[in-house]
Amino acid sequence: MLFRSAILIGAGLLATLITEWNNPHTLKDTSFLYKFGNSFFQSVTMRTAGFNSIDIENMTPMMKIFSIFFMFIGAAPGSTGGGIKLTTIAIILMTILSVLSGRSDTIAMGRKIEHDVVYKAISVCFIFAFLIIFSSITIYNLNPGITGIDAAFEVTSAISTTGLSVGVTAKCNTLSRVILIIIMFIGRVGPVSLALGISLNNKHNNKNAICPVGKVMVG
Repeated sequence: MLFRSAILIGAGLLATLITEWNNPHTLKDTSFLYKFGNSFFQSVTMRTAGFNSIDIENMTPMMKIFSIFFMFIGAAPGSTGGGIKLTTIAIILMTILSVLSGRSDTIAMGRKIEHDVVYKAISVCFIFAFLIIFSSITIYNLNPGITGIDAAFEVTSAISTTGLSVGVTAKCNTLSRVILIIIMFIGRVGPVSLALGISLNNKHNNKNAICPVGKVMVG
């Protein structure tokens, strides 16, 4: 987890520097040290604290997309940060690499990841992605003056309990604010409840049951 945290912090730092370097509203007319410091701060805060040292609303569209990605991943499990958690996305990536390598099991740093953990990671990721897409489309359609990227940014910030805002909450109507409140609550309580629910459900199910094999063509 420490290794992947370092990768994400470095990626966020580079993404901020590259996309905001010539943005007159954020980093353009500042020194290199200021650019580096603020880019590093943004890289960390996008997945944890939610503070901002640059004008979030006037960031470039590409940086907003990067921010959505980092907020979606979130912090480490067991922390007060939100998102689907760093280990969740790491397990999914390791599963993809294992499939491409022809392995039947997910292998991460020389260790086999249990199938139950893989299923939980995929389930949490899919549910979060669905809620973000559905809520973003709804808020976008309810508020004609808001762009799709800004709607997705605000929704992702809410469900990951990051706290960053591009000003959508202040501009949107009451129904949209209710949606943001609901998904913020889901984002704070949902992943834990979902993981526990899956675990309890697995315990009650008969793991010794043998079902016929269903052959499905993929691709």
